[in-house]
Amino acid sequence: MLHATLPIPGVAPMTRRAFGPFLLPLLILLAAPPAGAQPEDWPLVRAKTEAALKAIVEEADGVLGVCAVDLRSGERLAVNHDLVFPQASAIKVAVLMELERRIEAGSIDPRETMPVRAADIAGGSGVLSSFEDGASRLSLRDLASVMITASDNTATNMLIGKLGMDGVNGMLAGLGMRETRLRRRMMDQQASLRGEENTSTPAEAARIMALLGKGEFVNPAVSARVVKTLAAGKTAGGIVRAAAPAGTSVAWKAGEISGVVTEWALVELPGRPYAVALMVKLATPEPASAPLQAAARIVQEYFHRLARSTKYGTYGPAPGK
Repeated sequence: MLHATLPIPGVAPMTRRAFGPFLLPLLILLAAPPAGAQPEDWPLVRAKTEAALKAIVEEADGVLGVCAVDLRSGERLAVNHDLVFPQASAIKVAVLMELERRIEAGSIDPRETMPVRAADIAGGSGVLSSFEDGASRLSLRDLASVMITASDNTATNMLIGKLGMDGVNGMLAGLGMRETRLRRRMMDQQASLRGEENTSTPAEAARIMALLGKGEFVNPAVSARVVKTLAAGKTAGGIVRAAAPAGTSVAWKAGEISGVVTEWALVELPGRPYAVALMVKLATPEPASAPLQAAARIVQEYFHRLARSTKYGTYGPAPGK
């Protein structure tokens, strides 16, 4: 089922205070009055865009969901947006958010260090799995950095141990998220087989990224720190980043396990910033990401055209150029 022109529920008005350098240009764009009314007949363009996304969803091998939120208007494009998907490493966004929330509350010191122990070692992505038991210590902020930039599973397990699953899930519940949950440590296949899976929906993941983009997670400063970490250089990938114009700031986290590919992203597109979540499950291992790449390109083109459109349907230069 397709949905559009729906507001993001449960978000508080933005407060005016200092915030990080990455988010500042985005918040300035959001605070500025719209350049003009939505172009005449734009709903026809939106309908065609939705039809194109629906065609990709129907043709994809497996189950695919998409949700994109316009940070200016709150309107969204969504297909299968309420279906629940396993999240793989994308759930690390929630772990990062809870860490930054507690740092802001003063209950955790970001300079506190933790030893890398064998009990936390997890295979898959990352670098800490090769560390000797107890030979090294990293600060909580350093663990968060490698958790996101290198998608380090060992660092994630260490932070989950520090924060507790109940802490992460309590934060998510407080944001109104019902399906986004952390239920197992990284690479715990036995827990996954028992049904203890880390989950979300395209709608909730996109809403989370929109809250961060609008500075509405805790406060603008905390939101900015999370966004800055998610926008930092990563070792590989980025479906949404690949679809965005060169030089566009994209904060993102992807995840992939057998039959599943997922990505949460915040795109600082000049004139039309947006949040987007792309997910596929029950797909063949290769090329599971292909339909998501196609969907990301369609979403990017939609917002690019909207940012440049005049009232009567001509295109001006891209904002910021």
